[in-house]
Amino acid sequence: MLKKFLIGCYTKHHVGGIHQIIFDTQALKIINDQLIIQANNPTYLSLLQDDIVYFINQNSNKSLSGLSVYNFKSQSLSQNFFEPGTTPAHIFLDQTNRYLYESNYHMGTVKVFKLNEKGLLTITDKLFFGNKSHPHYTGLTPDKKIIINDLGLNKTLIFQNKNGKLIKLSEIKFTTTIGPRHLIFHPTKNICYILGELGNKLITLKYHNKINNLEIMNIKSTIDQNWTKYNGAAAIRIDCTGNFLYVSNRGMDNINVYRIEKNGIPHIIQKVKVKGKFPRDIFLDSTESFLLSANQNSNNINIFQRNPLNGKLKFLLSHNLPEAVCIKEIKE
Repeated sequence: MLKKFLIGCYTKHHVGGIHQIIFDTQALKIINDQLIIQANNPTYLSLLQDDIVYFINQNSNKSLSGLSVYNFKSQSLSQNFFEPGTTPAHIFLDQTNRYLYESNYHMGTVKVFKLNEKGLLTITDKLFFGNKSHPHYTGLTPDKKIIINDLGLNKTLIFQNKNGKLIKLSEIKFTTTIGPRHLIFHPTKNICYILGELGNKLITLKYHNKINNLEIMNIKSTIDQNWTKYNGAAAIRIDCTGNFLYVSNRGMDNINVYRIEKNGIPHIIQKVKVKGKFPRDIFLDSTESFLLSANQNSNNINIFQRNPLNGKLKFLLSHNLPEAVCIKEIKE
């Protein structure tokens, strides 16, 4: 089987953009690597039915930043949505309701865009949470509410999208420095896992959907007790069974593998070196037989084989790719 992945890369030290790599799952090797979209610092991507990719971008002199829309059928850019300021950190696409959410860490804003029938964007709302705000993630709860991690305010907030406008429902402010970066929900339980970049914490929370409330169940460190150097927890993934959870550490440069107990609490079962530096993103392929790690500071993508029975990882191969930071799969 041939699997295609899009890789977003920083362009701080090279000319590049978005690469497509093709991985042969039988031969266990990458057979093609092509720069398909030239862009400036496309650090996050989101796909609409494999026809359109939305990505973070900047103009040529980097005075304007925002989003670009690329159509694979026409093989061309169909829209740029740029403003003065720094690039966003994260974008999330709600394909069912056709909304796109942009989190801008440096500007302290979250923007809401509506998609038309051609996939083009119209802004419907823009939130600003204050000068200390650094939103890093926007996504959906299991009941389709909007959830936002604000790393700077040390909060996770829940909103309702009402005709393109966000109405705040609740928030949880952490009492210790967590710095919520990314999160993921359990596929069958009303449980949320938040990854704290600043505190290097994995927080398990009960989601009470009827009252739009998050309740802390458990907090674990993602790093070894004797680790004294820099670390920033980065990416979090969960398998479709809800039995195994994966977290990347930038600094320790490893992936933590957790088994999720019946009560939803994760228990660590493996720590795997990524054989690279600064694993900003990790990604489970659609078969969940492989996990990919984008290692920003060592300029490589590494692939691990995954045992679906025990969740554990085994290093398979490394592929050179400058400043790789985001991985998405084209599911043809």
